[in-house]
Parts: sequence; C-alpha cells; structure tokens
Amino acid sequence: MSDPADTIVPSPAWPRTCAADESPFVTSGASVERTCWLIAAATLPVLAATAWIFGVAVLGQFAAAVAGAWLGERLCRRFLVQGGRGRLPHLIGLGLLLAMTLPPTVGVLVPLVGGFAALVVGKTLLGSLGNYLWNPVLVGWAIVSVVFTGALRPAQWPFLARDHQGTGSLWAVTGGPGYRGFELSPPPPGVEAWAAPRPVDVLVPQYPPLFGGGGSPRPLLEVFRDRLPPWSDTVRGTVGGNMGETCAIAILAGGLCLTVCRVARWTLPVGALVAVAALAAIWPVQIDGPGSPAVWFPLSQVRDGFPVGIALVLFHLTGGGLLTAAMLIAPDPVTTPLTNRGHLWFGVGLGVLTFLFRVNGLSLGAAYWALLAMNTLVPLIDRLTRRRVFGT
Repeated sequence: MSDPADTIVPSPAWPRTCAADESPFVTSGASVERTCWLIAAATLPVLAATAWIFGVAVLGQFAAAVAGAWLGERLCRRFLVQGGRGRLPHLIGLGLLLAMTLPPTVGVLVPLVGGFAALVVGKTLLGSLGNYLWNPVLVGWAIVSVVFTGALRPAQWPFLARDHQGTGSLWAVTGGPGYRGFELSPPPPGVEAWAAPRPVDVLVPQYPPLFGGGGSPRPLLEVFRDRLPPWSDTVRGTVGGNMGETCAIAILAGGLCLTVCRVARWTLPVGALVAVAALAAIWPVQIDGPGSPAVWFPLSQVRDGFPVGIALVLFHLTGGGLLTAAMLIAPDPVTTPLTNRGHLWFGVGLGVLTFLFRVNGLSLGAAYWALLAMNTLVPLIDRLTRRRVFGT
C-alpha cells in the first residue's frame, strides 16, 4: 500500500535518468517532441500580446533567441559527444521562453547570446536533454544578466500608447507624471510610446530597511494614485516590464494550456501565487510615508476609501515576473519534483523566495532567481515527498 498524497502522477515528462532521446516514456507514453511542442505552443498567447503591446518589431528578438539556441545545438553536435540530440521543438520553446525574460529594448545581440548560452551551458554542459538540474532558460537568462547588466536594467520600460499598438515605435517615447493609465492617457503629438517603471519596483521603497530594500517611502495612497497605473493595466499588459511579464491574461492562457495538456500541474502555480498573496497581506509596510511605523497585516488597510492593502497584494501578483515564472517556465518536467505534494512545496517555495527577494531590493529578476534556487532543491524535495510503501 502507498500513501495517495505521495503517489507519483504520470505526466508527459521524461525520466531524469533516461537517455537524452529515449521515447516513448514508460510513465506516460508521451514523446519528448509532443511535450516540447506544447511548451512552445503555450508561449503563443504571450507572443501575440507582446507584438501588440511592444510592436511587431520585437518579434525579431524572439527569432534571435531561437537562432542562438539553434547555433548552440549545431556547435554541440559538431564538437561534443552529447551534442547532436537537440530536438527542434525544444530549441524553439527554449528560445521563446528566454526572450520573454528580456526587456523590449535589448536588440538582437542579447537574446542571440542568451539562446546560445541556454542551449550550450544550460542544457548540454549541465546534463543534456532530460537530465539537467537547472532550467536552461534561466541559466541563459542568468548569463546574459551578468554579461549585459545594463541592457537588462534599462533606464525606462517603454510600451506602446493608445492608437499605436502593434505598429508604433518604442523609441518615440515619453514618460513622467502625465501618465495616468492606458485608457486615461492619450499620447502627446509625435509620441507613440509611454515609459513607466515596473510596478513591483515602485513598491520596493515602501518596505522599511529592517524588512526590505529601504528607500524613500511615500504614502501608499499617493503611490497608487500618482506613480502606478490602474491594476487592470497589469492584466492587459500596458505596463513597464520584460516582454513576457506584462500581460497577465496571455500568461494565464498559456499556463492553462500546459495544465489542460498535463504538462504542468496546477499545484505549482497555485502554491506560488497563494504564498506571495499571503506574505503581501501580512508583511509590514510603511503605508503613511516617511517616519510612519510599519503596519503589519496591511491587507485590511484603507485610505480615503481606497483599499491600499488589497491593491498592494494584487500588484505583487501581476506587476512583475511571478506569473511568467510560475505558469510558463517552472513547469519544465525535468526541473520540477515528481509528486503532486512536491509540486505544491516547490510552488510555495518559489512564492516565498520571490517575495523575500523583492522586498529586500532584488525586485528585478526576483522570480527567476527564486526559481533557480528551487530547481537546486528538487532532489531534496523528491526525497522528502517520495512515495512511502508499507508492507511487501
């Protein structure tokens, strides 16, 4: 007999000890190609939203990331024994996910190098297909974040303004206090894009130095009124951020696709989102500006009739890279636990680390660093949540 809570649920994943091209798989009968095609297909809603929010020109960056992965695969096939088994759908999905973690202003060199590094270092040198410990997408992202630090930390985060979606230029941009949200802010003459900070970056200074990154806190009501767009803009994607982070609707659509097709398990993203929501609801934050005491359990706080606590939680959920990491990147079957309970633990850990990184000043890439940390803990989680067998 075994404990049902710890039972390994078959899913379209490849065993971590199998050969790189072993297929079909004993646990599910699903091939590597099908799983990788589904992961690539899950990025299509985000690609469509990206082209609309940032302009069709940024699709060249996605193509560059895929090209970098393909070049890396060709190099490995030529010079390495374990090369030559890189499957086309895996290369495509890897490149598309890598590009989603980058700003829309990086050009083509950064995603090209990122795709190449993800394939060569993240996949081939660190284990080959089906055997790597860290998600290759995030290995590539970590490398370019070190090599191209300035490019991944732009001074402004542009997105297209009203009446310029899809075909506008991100370089005809303006920013400043005139922006009040996508629907309420028609662009001035000659301007095709707005520039705004990422919402989670705006919230970091509200956390006192003892608990967070410090800075110059303002009254939280003033932050929501004057420095952040309406929360609905984070749902539609018209906010500053990396190309695959801003549109919550598109990300959720892709994640739902992976869940329905049994590539991902719902326990992982739910665990991550619930963990972040719970911490944002209780973590102390300076609500009334400089010199004010930090308020625990801010969820219930209201100022001038506006629920600042609820807004704080909502922006933590959709105003950064958490959704992208939890819904689209984390479900890689190779770098996640084997059991349902393990996926829940993994998701909760991802959410906790993401929030702690954010409020301690590491808001840019917090979810990606947290996901790499949780990838490292997968063997331990597997050991702690493995199936327990009683009797003979």
